[in-house]
Amino acid sequence: MVSGNVITRILSPIISGLKHIFFRPITIKYPYERTYNIPESNYRFDPKEGVAYPGYKGRHILYLDKCTGCGACDRACENIAEAISMVFGYDVILKLDLSMYEELKKCGEVSSIIELFVEPFSGELKSFEKNGDTYILRMNNDPIFNYRCEVVYENLLEDSLNELVKRGWASELVEYKPMEKMKFKISRDAKVIELVIEKRDFGLKHNKRSTFPAIDYGRCVFCGFCVDACPFYALEMGPSYELSSLEREELFYTPLMLSSRFFETYPPETTWSEKTVMLFRRYR
Repeated sequence: MVSGNVITRILSPIISGLKHIFFRPITIKYPYERTYNIPESNYRFDPKEGVAYPGYKGRHILYLDKCTGCGACDRACENIAEAISMVFGYDVILKLDLSMYEELKKCGEVSSIIELFVEPFSGELKSFEKNGDTYILRMNNDPIFNYRCEVVYENLLEDSLNELVKRGWASELVEYKPMEKMKFKISRDAKVIELVIEKRDFGLKHNKRSTFPAIDYGRCVFCGFCVDACPFYALEMGPSYELSSLEREELFYTPLMLSSRFFETYPPETTWSEKTVMLFRRYR
């Protein structure tokens, strides 16, 4: 025979669980429900006063008009996360003489050459300009950020250039400055094409080298030491925390991405069933 004490032990947790069905939940179902207690102020540091002002340590905000490219943030991140790297912005350009362009156009080869080089750049030529007796074909609008120009070549152009060599063209590196410029002379018979990777000058008097920090959020631990190290008020941390991505490369934020306050990764949309559950949770 079951005693009353045993029945009480069985029914007590059941009754307690049934009571909680009608309680408003304390937990938040992220990413479909948002928190409301995130401070609006950014985490920042005043190097003159030596005082850190409290704020949310989310995604960094970079002020290009203050950054001098000194690399203090990069050095502060060393041996902690090694998430920051100082990078330059590069442009990729093809140069063709007018006469040679017309000759290649007649034989239908110019379009295939252009397609070969624009493929790594979303398959679209960004601009086509005429400068004197030369056509200038630009592969990118926004600068391609990296720490050396040969990395840009290896990542985006090496396969295209090798394919052109297979078609009977000869390639020669005629100018090389590791952080400034790479120039290739591509020739066949009397036809010559120049492929140029050159650093973009942003025209900032306080940053003559045009170098800025980029952050890999796959490594960043959000410690804020980079903000503390900046002597020019150029770096802060804001309340944006949605930085997830399905691609590892998309966690690398360039200086232009960091300089935008509105750049972030948005969570997935809710379905009708999830919205119904949230309404029930919120207003019951």
